[in-house]
Amino acid sequence: MRALRALRPRRLLAMAAAAAAAAAATGGARRGRVLTPETMNPAIRRVEYAVRGPIVSRALEIEQELRKWDPKTGPGAQDWPGSPVQQRTDPPQFQCPPCPPRVSPGQVQSRECIEEVIKFAYDEKLFLMADEVYQDNVYAEGSAFHSFKKVLMELGPPYSEEVELASFHSISKGFMGECGLRGGYVEVVNLHPEVKAQLAKLVSVRLCPPVPGQLVMDAVMDPPKPGEPSYERFQAEKEAVLGTLGGWDWDWD
Repeated sequence: MRALRALRPRRLLAMAAAAAAAAAATGGARRGRVLTPETMNPAIRRVEYAVRGPIVSRALEIEQELRKWDPKTGPGAQDWPGSPVQQRTDPPQFQCPPCPPRVSPGQVQSRECIEEVIKFAYDEKLFLMADEVYQDNVYAEGSAFHSFKKVLMELGPPYSEEVELASFHSISKGFMGECGLRGGYVEVVNLHPEVKAQLAKLVSVRLCPPVPGQLVMDAVMDPPKPGEPSYERFQAEKEAVLGTLGGWDWDWD
């Protein structure tokens, strides 16, 4: 994934207007969308860029309040660790049961199952969200990963034109498992133009992930191809990791 660039308000409005005009020109969808500006969380519409607006004003007010706050006698002084009040009391005792970290391999959905889910979402007017971060971790013989978007498109109309879908992927899970790095993406299909503009705004007001995370995300989205200098090494490391994970005994019961 290429590094995200902040989208300015005027550009977002232009995107929404262009998308709405395109929808009107083609006659629009055959039926109403599931997620619309009217049904979406109203708090998202109120989000503003952090460089101006009530967020900055409130931040300045808090800064002034903190300048006047006395850590010994001020409100909440007894609540922060290391405060004089807490130092005069015994530290709380906690019991932490051991919990070995593990991630269940789950189940691999067959293509038939995914088709049924898509048709059910169409019939019941549901918004589909597909968490596909473990798409490479398929070990059972005869099983294979099927992308929700691919199956949706291959089903054809009316499903491919009307079912709303969001697919998620991350570098923190899957075979790469770079939990110390942060990066991911969501791909939306058949989203209402105005809702899509609000989503773009919501992404742009957040800070971008660190550069290493963006670089790894780019490698996941566009891995080395046959003939490129790093292809053989990349493929060897990927197959080694998946081969090791596939050899584990996943039956914890």
